[in-house]
Amino acid sequence: MNKPVFGEIDPSLDQLEQYSPICHLSENTPPIFMAAAVDDGCVPSIQSILMAKALHEKKIPYELHMFEYGDHGFSLGRNLLEGYREDKVHACAKWLPMAKTFLLHKVAPETTECEKVHLQIYQCL
Repeated sequence: MNKPVFGEIDPSLDQLEQYSPICHLSENTPPIFMAAAVDDGCVPSIQSILMAKALHEKKIPYELHMFEYGDHGFSLGRNLLEGYREDKVHACAKWLPMAKTFLLHKVAPETTECEKVHLQIYQCL
């Protein structure tokens, strides 16, 4: 993975930091939706957790979903590098409606009201 991105197998720490989004967070960073797979063979899933931690510390709105399966580059529950395989469809296929809801809440905050009502119903049960 490193060779196509960096031009070498073992990039320097400076190169890694240059391309790492966690190193470029600022007050101008927009809200971020993240979906990652624990079995990602290219990017360790802990990187998503570290990104969420950095976003939290900088008070940048975010949402993180960690799926057990999906590998790297999952789209609608399958790896983009493979042809469609029924056995590769996992829970991670749900990322798209989750992202849509997250973004909708950012552009139309009143859409969260419906969820607050449902949450109150669950708390009463």
